[in-house]
Amino acid sequence: DELGAALDAGMARMRDERARDADIQRFHEALVDDAPAAILVIDPEGRITPINKSARRLFPVSEGVRASDYAPFGADLAAYLADRDPSRRRLVQLMLPTGPQRAMARSAAVQRLGGLTRVVVIQPIQDALNAVEVAAQSDLIRVLTHEIMNSMTPVTSLARTAAELM
Repeated sequence: DELGAALDAGMARMRDERARDADIQRFHEALVDDAPAAILVIDPEGRITPINKSARRLFPVSEGVRASDYAPFGADLAAYLADRDPSRRRLVQLMLPTGPQRAMARSAAVQRLGGLTRVVVIQPIQDALNAVEVAAQSDLIRVLTHEIMNSMTPVTSLARTAAELM
C-alpha cells in the first residue's frame, strides 16, 4: 500500500509537471506567433521556414524554400538569407505589394537537433523612418520660419520708420 501510494504521488507530480511544461510551451508558442517581427528559421540544409504570423503575412511562400525563392521580395533579402554569417545585422530593401519598404534584418545561430540553425528576424522600419523624416522636416520648417522672421523684423521696423519720416 505504501509503495502504491508513493507511486501514485510520483505519477501525479509527473502529470502536474507535464501539464505545467505544456502550458509554458503554449505560452512561448503564442508569444512567438504573435510577435510583431517576422521570424524565419533556416535549417542546416538551407531550407527556410516562416515561423510566425508576421512572417507568413510578409512572405506568403511555402515552407522549405531556398533563399533564392525570396528574390521577388528583394535582392537584398535573398542575399542576406543566403549569407551564412549568423551574426550580421543589415538594413535591407523589401519589395512588397504595397511598395518598397526598408527593414532591419538580424540573425543568430542556434544549436538544434545536432545541427546549426539560423534564426532570422525581419523588422520593417519604414513607418518609423517616415515618422522621423516628417519630424525632421517639421523642425527644419520651424527653424527656417524663425530665422526668416528674425531677418524680416529689422526690415519692417526700418520700413515703418521710413514711412513715418516721409
